[in-house]
Amino acid sequence: MTTSRYSPLVVMAFGLLSASVAAQETPPPARPLHLASGRVATLIETIWESGSEGTLGRYRFLVAAIANEALSLAEVEADLLQLCREQAIPAAQVEGRTADQLVISMSAEAIAFGDTRPDVPQYFETFALQDGDCMMVEF
Repeated sequence: MTTSRYSPLVVMAFGLLSASVAAQETPPPARPLHLASGRVATLIETIWESGSEGTLGRYRFLVAAIANEALSLAEVEADLLQLCREQAIPAAQVEGRTADQLVISMSAEAIAFGDTRPDVPQYFETFALQDGDCMMVEF
């Protein structure tokens, strides 16, 4: 006869702890973000890169409404800045990340990073972080 060293209560507590850890590894579902322009953005993914120029955080957002609009970069700059200030900086702080620059992008469809789709509008802006704020990087 085999005897267990652990009581059923200990085994159950371990099972609950394991379920809790597994649940924490699953990212929460993306929630819609309402922008000042009236558009709605949803986070697609975050990508972190380190290189010779420092750490770069990429925050990619789906903004379906831009599919039906012919916009200039100037017309989406306020949305990109809002996403940087109100979403990327706080998210990086929660994740315990620091970056030299953040790239904020908006796409009309959730396409894979690096894919080019001329039929899908995409807008990008690079921001330097200065004194806890997003400053557009001029090229």
